[in-house]
Amino acid sequence: MEFFFQPADIVSQILNFGLPAPVDIQIMGADMSTSYDIAQRIANQVRQIPGTADVHVQQMMNLPTLHLDMDRTRIIRWG
Repeated sequence: MEFFFQPADIVSQILNFGLPAPVDIQIMGADMSTSYDIAQRIANQVRQIPGTADVHVQQMMNLPTLHLDMDRTRIIRWG
C-alpha cells in the first residue's frame, strides 16, 4: 500500500511550482512499461544520493484501469 500527499501549505506549493516535490523528473515515451522501468531505475539511483527523502515514482502501473472511447459530438447532442 502506498500513499502520496501534496504539501499542505501554500508556500511549499508555490516554491515547488505546483509539483509534488522540489525536484521532479519526468519520463516520456511511447511504451509506458519501458518508461516506467526507466523511472524506477532513476528513482533507485536518486535514493542513493545522501540527503534525499521520499523518493518515489508518482505513476503506479499496477492499478485497475478503465478505457473509454467517447464520441463527444453524440454526447453533446444527448445532453
